[in-house]
Amino acid sequence: MVITNLNEQYICNGYTYRIGGEVFVVDEGPYEGLIGSITEIRDGEDREPDNDTVDIYCDFDLSAIRCECERLVERFSILHGQPMSLDEINLEQVIMTPEMIRPLENEYKDTNIHVLTEEWCSDNGYGRDIFVYTDPRKAKAKMQQMIRDDKRDGSMSEWMHQDDFVEEFDGRKYSAWLDNDYDGYHYNLEMHELAIDRSVCEQNEQ
Repeated sequence: MVITNLNEQYICNGYTYRIGGEVFVVDEGPYEGLIGSITEIRDGEDREPDNDTVDIYCDFDLSAIRCECERLVERFSILHGQPMSLDEINLEQVIMTPEMIRPLENEYKDTNIHVLTEEWCSDNGYGRDIFVYTDPRKAKAKMQQMIRDDKRDGSMSEWMHQDDFVEEFDGRKYSAWLDNDYDGYHYNLEMHELAIDRSVCEQNEQ
């Protein structure tokens, strides 16, 4: 069985995997933490002969965070036993098992919310936004998206190429700034987990 049509679905272990749907890598392997989309699903006689479960083909995006890209290169260098570069890492048509990835569009009823706060300062002024999620993977995906967007056409795009640009990321907090002028130029994203007694949908507070 081969599934390639956009929005076609395959259900496995209670999760729905959809062609074109976004996924997050939960496996502690070389692709750990990457976000991508499903391009093809193969099962039965159409999957790889050595695999005993469904093959889910994914195209992955590089992290927008430099240190995360460095960790990706480090993992693949260890895996292959030689130094590698980002250009040498395959991110297209990567075969994953259902256990390695989770769909980002699946909703869960949980008692915690994950609050993503954004705060920035540049020549154009100061701003702060708040986004709230019930699924931590969606919060992490949003964090990657926001960093990528801001580097492309947001506040960081104006000053990230300067020599004193610095960025740090610990998995839950991202910070970027100019080392010689933090108060004038910085960008911060942080995710907090809070206990609640009801589901909360995404909100954007200006």
